[in-house]
Amino acid sequence: MTRLPPLPSRYALLVVFGVLLVLLVVVSVLGLTRTEQVNGRVQAIYQAQDVKTDFVITIFRITRERSVAIEQLFADESATARAAAAERYRLLGDELTQVGRKLASLQLTTDERRAMESLQAAAERDREVRDAGRLACA
Repeated sequence: MTRLPPLPSRYALLVVFGVLLVLLVVVSVLGLTRTEQVNGRVQAIYQAQDVKTDFVITIFRITRERSVAIEQLFADESATARAAAAERYRLLGDELTQVGRKLASLQLTTDERRAMESLQAAAERDREVRDAGRLACA
């Protein structure tokens, strides 16, 4: 067997430097790829939270508008104005139900789910009061 002559130290250093350079590039590429994956997940979470926030803002707006409709219902002396306020209140209730269903269909955390169930229970009590009011007026 013939033995290869030993490499001069200069060539050994160049080989080691080349290997280190390749490893550095590989680690950098892996790091960038992983960063992009994490960024994609964060964007998805952000968008999901943004959708939930929009639904909650809509629920607050509807609730505020329903409060105004109730105030008009009791404050107005005109039967026409009261009927219009009652109809507005009913339409807002339907809109609130639709938004609540959309929000409930999303993937919610335990606390969010609990708050949603509380909202739905309050809406059900509201319907019961509204229906009792209709029976009393009939």
